[in-house]
Amino acid sequence: MADEVFKLINLSGHPIEQEGVCCVAGYGPVNVDLADPVALKATAVEMALLIVAHQGENELIPVALPGMVPLATHVLAAAHGLMGQFPSIAWASRNASGKFVWRAEQSTDLQAWRTELRISR
Repeated sequence: MADEVFKLINLSGHPIEQEGVCCVAGYGPVNVDLADPVALKATAVEMALLIVAHQGENELIPVALPGMVPLATHVLAAAHGLMGQFPSIAWASRNASGKFVWRAEQSTDLQAWRTELRISR
């Protein structure tokens, strides 16, 4: 459905300006000292609280995570701790002209995927 708006929670620290994409919340720029674990965890909790605050009752809004892997993993852990489940995440890919493009097909409900994988163990 081309007319549907793809909602995102933008924690990437970069602007996402794309037709058909609506950032319902954002955080940025992301400036955290990765050598300071207290600051890293505090920033992760701030971001996780944005995730929690913007989840609909029947709608899981995907998150564009920060590119800093230590921060992104802490955000996921904090969100799980606060919500009791992992959020959905989204990522962009480059199109033929080199521009980053966000699409609903490029998202994963991490909690559903985790549950699916648990069955196989």
